Amino acid sequence: MDFLIKNNVIKKVKVIADVGHKYLKIIGVRYENKQALVFCCYKVDSSGIFLDDEINAHELVRLISSFIRTNRIRNPEISLSLPSSMTVSKIVDVRNIKEKDIDKHIKNEHYNFNRVTPITHIIDWAYLGKREENGDTIHCCLLCATPKSVVMPLLEQFTKRKIKVGLITTDFANQVYFADLFTNDFEHMNKMLVDFGHQTTKIIVLLDNIPVYCREIDIGYDIIQSTIFKETGVGIPEIAARLLNGGTHDNPELETAVRLQADILYNEINRIIQMFEDDTVSISKIIWSGLCIYDVKNLIDTDGYISVDNFNLCDVDSANGSDYVISAQTMQLDGDFNGAVGMAVQTLL
Repeated sequence: MDFLIKNNVIKKVKVIADVGHKYLKIIGVRYENKQALVFCCYKVDSSGIFLDDEINAHELVRLISSFIRTNRIRNPEISLSLPSSMTVSKIVDVRNIKEKDIDKHIKNEHYNFNRVTPITHIIDWAYLGKREENGDTIHCCLLCATPKSVVMPLLEQFTKRKIKVGLITTDFANQVYFADLFTNDFEHMNKMLVDFGHQTTKIIVLLDNIPVYCREIDIGYDIIQSTIFKETGVGIPEIAARLLNGGTHDNPELETAVRLQADILYNEINRIIQMFEDDTVSISKIIWSGLCIYDVKNLIDTDGYISVDNFNLCDVDSANGSDYVISAQTMQLDGDFNGAVGMAVQTLL
């Protein structure tokens, strides 16, 4: 079906749901003539979806079904992404293998890892691109695994409601495909995508516009805010204002706590930046999704050679990918929806 959409054979409407531990984000996307239009969106607290850290399949599908009815969407296909705590994703390098042999190589060499096996998980991979390094041809591939114990109850609930599911994927995959929106930025071929979530921070590194590295850091906005509150007793509104707007607060304890937390996150990001520093390669741009901690951005800007851009689709009329255009018809599409936007992009690639 996606092949027919991206080759302009058919028009299609998809409902895309990105499940996070803080929010469930759902968007409706209309595809036509190499263009994708996000025409409606919905964000809701996701605490009711989880029961003892497991997904309540009935409640999740009920919310998606309600979104479809409310927006009067007829016969959509569903794309669904699950949080990283329930999935496994990694980028693997395949060296000096012919492209026609990559599938066999990955299934033989990479389908058993981190307690993942084809018996317990649904495993898939995607080709990201190739690069040359010291005479070797390196094929970069994204490997994703989802437990069957999570997927099967979801499919059962969708089937009961006669809703077609086209894709179940991972939040790291969303970020990789979201990166395609920046492939035309030839001034910054080596860049980093930072998805600063409420519980964790996900990072993708692109060299020559090819994703080569992904990592999740156990630091998120809610964790930083909660830590500062416990250390200082300052009210949440004051902490949020200081974190997001910068400036200097008259409470020295708050200033110390904010700067400490900013330093911790910055050091983790900087460590990854340094991994990709040599005489020929350096990261020159960071694209930031989600809330941006003022002091972290300031620390990166102080280094002087890396620019930081915060991207929300609703802030621009449209965004051009490799050979398509995606735009938003709703102004409620904030940075929390960037993962869902990445899923929307995947259909066009």
